[in-house]
Amino acid sequence: MATRSFFILVPGLPRPDQFDVERLAHCDLLTQQDIFAVATNFPPALLFRVRSDGDPGAKFGPNDKLESCVGLLDAVSRWRTVFNLTRTAINAVRHPILAKACLEVMAFVSSQHPANISPAQRAQFVEAISKAAEQQMGEGAEVSDFDKHVALGVAQLAQADNDIEAAYLVPFVRAYLPFAKDTPEFAARLATIETMSGAVLLTEAANRLSERLPQWHFAAMPVRAVANGDEDDDED
Repeated sequence: MATRSFFILVPGLPRPDQFDVERLAHCDLLTQQDIFAVATNFPPALLFRVRSDGDPGAKFGPNDKLESCVGLLDAVSRWRTVFNLTRTAINAVRHPILAKACLEVMAFVSSQHPANISPAQRAQFVEAISKAAEQQMGEGAEVSDFDKHVALGVAQLAQADNDIEAAYLVPFVRAYLPFAKDTPEFAARLATIETMSGAVLLTEAANRLSERLPQWHFAAMPVRAVANGDEDDDED
């Protein structure tokens, strides 16, 4: 059976020399399309690229191999992913006043710890976005449904108390899905959104790995013992 590449998230942030290979047995094989959804409420973890002949969702098997450590998931990389996805959505808003209001809210939120943002400030964010959405720009510059959904997402995101809450709110799926549910178009667009969100997470997790545990970039990958200790079967 041909092998293919997957990803796994391994809880904990050990150095290469501290890595416990037995943890691999509990890890699920993930595709790029799966990564973001799994990572929304996952504990701090290392992200590995692996080779396996298994299926998505299966456990990492004794004959599967780690290819490389490609990222580090923690609150920082999760917040960065959230802000990256949010900026991408705001950049697509065509109503300039509404886009400006959303960018101003996100600039403030991204520069503060959530605990430092008061309820009154959060209410002001919602009011500012609501007022911007009501301003008319003339014929041909009305607020589109996409613009409205993105603005609503930004207003909700401004209420998030932590990175896990925030991760559940992006990537503003409703804005990107003008199709009815249970249609091929809906499923295809959703798969695209999930794959792109996974790509953003991979980028931010890779940057975070370079900051916190760069030794993983040049370390040899840990090897899990083959079932029954039959090492003769573990050949390249």
